[in-house]
Amino acid sequence: KYLRYRNFNEFLHRLRYKFNNKKKSQVHYSFIEFDDFKVTPSMQAVDIYEPAFSFLKHVCYDFLYLYQENEKDLKVFKVNYPENQYVLEGQKVRTLVQFAQ
Repeated sequence: KYLRYRNFNEFLHRLRYKFNNKKKSQVHYSFIEFDDFKVTPSMQAVDIYEPAFSFLKHVCYDFLYLYQENEKDLKVFKVNYPENQYVLEGQKVRTLVQFAQ
């Protein structure tokens, strides 16, 4: 009762809220559509479920939603030069994903 009387419980709730509700860093990217696509040896196939490429999950799901593609048809390639670019290929659409720096 004494702690509630001193509003310690409200302080504790505010403190927990500050620690638990941190803003996640947003990834800025843009889709660029193109039709003529050929896999070159400089491109590497990427698995979005690997921890190193976990930031691509959100981008891939946006691609699947926007272009109405199936996840099983999705292929992701990393472009070595220039950096921060990936190619997403579905059954109907091919796009280049360019990340802002």
